[in-house]
Amino acid sequence: MTLAKTARDSDSGTRQEAHHDSVQTSHRERESWIDRLKGWSILLVVIGHNVSLNSEWHEGIALLYLFHVPLFFIVAGLTLRPDAGAGRMFERSLSLVWVYFGVGALFLTRDIFESGGDVHAITQAMAGLLYGTGLTIRPVPMWFLPCLALTLLMVHFSLAAALRARLASRLTTMSVLAATWFALGTLAVSQENSVRVAHPGWGNAAQSGWFWSADIALLGAGYVFIGLMLKGALDAVDKRGVLGTGLGAAALFGVVVFIGQPAVDLNLRVFDPAIPALLASIGGALALIACARGLGPLPLDDFFTRLGQATLPVLAFHNPIQNLVSQLGQDQSPLWTGLAGVALAVSIPMLLDSWVLSRTWPGRWIFYPRKAFNSWRNRIQPRGAS
Repeated sequence: MTLAKTARDSDSGTRQEAHHDSVQTSHRERESWIDRLKGWSILLVVIGHNVSLNSEWHEGIALLYLFHVPLFFIVAGLTLRPDAGAGRMFERSLSLVWVYFGVGALFLTRDIFESGGDVHAITQAMAGLLYGTGLTIRPVPMWFLPCLALTLLMVHFSLAAALRARLASRLTTMSVLAATWFALGTLAVSQENSVRVAHPGWGNAAQSGWFWSADIALLGAGYVFIGLMLKGALDAVDKRGVLGTGLGAAALFGVVVFIGQPAVDLNLRVFDPAIPALLASIGGALALIACARGLGPLPLDDFFTRLGQATLPVLAFHNPIQNLVSQLGQDQSPLWTGLAGVALAVSIPMLLDSWVLSRTWPGRWIFYPRKAFNSWRNRIQPRGAS
């Protein structure tokens, strides 16, 4: 009897270990394709922000703007745990705001140095950083982080309230919430039809958008719900089905662009016409997601996976690098200057992340605060316990 029990326990343990290994493998595969997707996405952002390439391929860059920022909102939904508590959601949102102010402080230090002690210029820069839209800050792309922080809170509390009411199934609830947030976001953006210009300083909604881009966060919440709904669907469909969905999404994108001719630039509050802009943004994002999920490893896959892991440093530093390259290459071909700018704007932050940011405590505390805090907490816990 003892031998039989031991055999059963051993068999049970083997099954548990196999299941654990299977879960870990599945988790690694999921993380791999999401990192690949993030790498593709941030590369599109870098290309879209390249002044030289924009002058050469303006129409092509305009196509990227239709979906490259919405794609990041959808990716946030793909990586979000809807059942996570309010504490976890606050922690994730707070870490985004922390990175925003950490990077903002670096650029503010540069502004103080360049201003030569001009109190008015320094005050304006600080006010713009607090207001936190892409039209009031020096590291323009960083507007996305406080905006995403607000978006995640909107998603969490609206979903929690709707599920608590138990009015419909989970999928129906998410669909209704996505439509609601899209409607609110479209209404908010459509009310801001003034010409957008850079306004360093506190500003107001007519000049700079809502505080922390809360108007765009309304749209962002809709995209995050799209990501949440995709999360389960992608796991339930085989790779052929995923690629078929991606092909259909690409076809939708092409048809809507050809017929509706939408324009999207969320930083400048351009989202017009609303329905074609929404369909094009979802179609383009879904096509890229399907490629990342369905195609598997591709040439340069390790590079793009690593690029996806260095998204925050690339987001923070790619604009200054590209602007410097454009200035130095004014007399050169815009095409080659643009390509050189993209290459350096991607590679320098990646190397900086590998050699400095992920290895030093200041880099970890600025760009990876959750990991840094958990590491610090793990180090002090044994001392407290003893």
